[in-house]
Amino acid sequence: MARVESRSPHKQRRSAVTHPNLLTLDEARQELRIGRSTIFKHLNSGALKDVRIGGRRFIALTEIERVLKDGLPSCKPKLGRVRRNLWSV
Repeated sequence: MARVESRSPHKQRRSAVTHPNLLTLDEARQELRIGRSTIFKHLNSGALKDVRIGGRRFIALTEIERVLKDGLPSCKPKLGRVRRNLWSV
């Protein structure tokens, strides 16, 4: 049997993009210590800016530094339709 060498566990894989100042969403999420759904909420609300390259999304290191310095606004869940009791009018 041929032996397959695995990557060294202590080496961190950087994003496949050649530009070193861009992080994948997963790398940015780990830097900001927020969850996957939270990072998408901030991206969709415009509080966090991303760069799209070839269908993939990246976040610039300057954007990460800005967020770490200034913070992100709270992501309040959008409330659905308000239900009213028509009998209590």
